[in-house]
Amino acid sequence: FRLHCATLAIIERTGVRFPSERALHIWEAHGASVDWDTKIVRAPGHLIDEALKKAPPVYTLAARCPEQDLPLDGNHVFCATDGCGVEVLDLYSGEKRRSCLQDVADIARVADYAEEIGFHWVAVSAQDRPPETRGLHELSAIWENSTKHVQTESVYSVHEAHAAVEMAAAIAGGREMLRKRPVLSIMQCTAPPLGHDGGSLEAALIGAEAGLPVGFMTMAACLTTGPATTAGTLVVGNAEVIAGTALIQLAFPGA
Repeated sequence: FRLHCATLAIIERTGVRFPSERALHIWEAHGASVDWDTKIVRAPGHLIDEALKKAPPVYTLAARCPEQDLPLDGNHVFCATDGCGVEVLDLYSGEKRRSCLQDVADIARVADYAEEIGFHWVAVSAQDRPPETRGLHELSAIWENSTKHVQTESVYSVHEAHAAVEMAAAIAGGREMLRKRPVLSIMQCTAPPLGHDGGSLEAALIGAEAGLPVGFMTMAACLTTGPATTAGTLVVGNAEVIAGTALIQLAFPGA
């Protein structure tokens, strides 16, 4: 409770940076204080709490194979491939090298087979593909090699987000089916201290609008991008994540 109260105090008094015009317009329309020069949003605690109440307590990470759907209900823990690495030890030569698209596909195939893996998180970067489309190549490689749910942290621009939604809709059987069974989810990293990345915000809003589960994870670390104390860093990171989540709920209640 004390951490939550401190979190709300930071969002209201210090504010969180949202370098996205779309995000700033949403905040302003709901009564938050927006500094258009610094892109800092200050929102009262009651606005944040009311927005958070709209978030569903339970939802499903749908898989192409329904038997592999994952219920996120607070009672289950799932393992995933983690990412996003930029180097691998080559399986055959043992050489350390830059990761490539074939590595993404190979890892997806192994993870699809391993029953211990609940869903895919893009594990390594396809560095042999152009940066502006790399995240889409990675999604394609995973879907070509697996029927489990896919989560990406590598889609962080408007054009990538629109394309990723179209790809997911094709897999799910159309936009409406995608809304009912989201086979893709998006995680975005914050930009501490107390900030967000503009492209990631835009991508998150596009994903949420299409019915995809969207989440934020703090990158705050003690004594670097966070305070010296563990409690202080928790509050700073919490402010970033909760402010991002509140934005999504203000834009698309129930996302």
